[in-house]
Amino acid sequence: MPALLNSYQPAYLCDHCHSRPRYRAGGSAYKYCGRTCANAAEKLCDYCHARPKHREGKRVYPCCSRLCASSAAEAAAKAAVATTPLLRRSSSPVPTAADSSTVPTCKVVDCGSPVYKKSDGKLSEYCSLKHRNLAEHICLLCRKTGTDRVSAYCGKACKDTAQEKGPLVLKVPVDHDRFRSVARQFQDSWRHRSSIPPVRGVYMIQPPREVVDQYKEYREEVEGRGHFTAQNLTKGNEHRRWHGTKRQCRLGDEGQTSLCDAPTCALCSIIRTSFDLRFFKGNTGWGRFGKGLYTSSTSSKSNDYSANLGETQSTCKAVLLTKVVVGKGFKVLHNNTKLTEPPPGYDSLIAEVGGDLNYDELVVYRNEAIKPAYLVVYDSR
Repeated sequence: MPALLNSYQPAYLCDHCHSRPRYRAGGSAYKYCGRTCANAAEKLCDYCHARPKHREGKRVYPCCSRLCASSAAEAAAKAAVATTPLLRRSSSPVPTAADSSTVPTCKVVDCGSPVYKKSDGKLSEYCSLKHRNLAEHICLLCRKTGTDRVSAYCGKACKDTAQEKGPLVLKVPVDHDRFRSVARQFQDSWRHRSSIPPVRGVYMIQPPREVVDQYKEYREEVEGRGHFTAQNLTKGNEHRRWHGTKRQCRLGDEGQTSLCDAPTCALCSIIRTSFDLRFFKGNTGWGRFGKGLYTSSTSSKSNDYSANLGETQSTCKAVLLTKVVVGKGFKVLHNNTKLTEPPPGYDSLIAEVGGDLNYDELVVYRNEAIKPAYLVVYDSR
């Protein structure tokens, strides 16, 4: 399985850092924001884009492991079959309708066609390469139609339905481009000296409409003051950041998407009504930079604040990937526990590594400056 940031990954952001806009020259747009990210991406596996390429002496292989090399070869073989004229594929091992009673059907909703057999003899989960590719960008609500790769939904109808039904926790298929984007950010931003735990599930969070509207209104307010898009940044200087919290249920384990009603389950509370400064100190007992809402670009730092409470028997842990309106951030190196807002003229506080910190933190002081975007479930090791 390929290793794998916002309720969506904007198409104009760098494919590697996911935070800065892609470099443009004339009418050409590149995949990366600059040479640093391009060089870093070049060192990663051509298939999973998460782990370094395998090296033996001076020889550098295109993939990180035999598993990724095999998967890449399989994908290339399927692409070759798809472009081969039908007459030359008369002996193709694709099951016919007569076999459909014993062969699983395509995972795309309402397709119903039997899956095809892969080159290694194993069954695919789709009836064709076309539907396999559709699965990478399929609407996360109806699971029938592809999206424009910017929205998570296929159109206004599904988007409106999701917002009206919110809060929703929508499972992201492992084949989906959003799964790869989020899981890759989780792995790339694990900076502690410990092994990176495997990602077991990614879920997109659709907050209630009022939460989304308040967030967008605040983002527009910050953009109006800072004009960040004119500086080639995202609107409101928006970023995706990690947040670890307490879970008193098994939300996210084995596909579970129902929120619990436990008053001490901070995870379900955040998903249901978003972040609330009234519960400041409820998780950590203190605030290094005062009464604010804390996130980090380091997934392993947020892991330190993730915990399963009570009788939650789970081999997994969960963290949130949030969308945060950073705006104009005030950079600090040392603690200041008395803060209740950023300095005048600033929208957030950026605590950098050095001084009192081993890992970065981003703090905002307004509820509407942040909202949950994804839930990531991973091995607790």
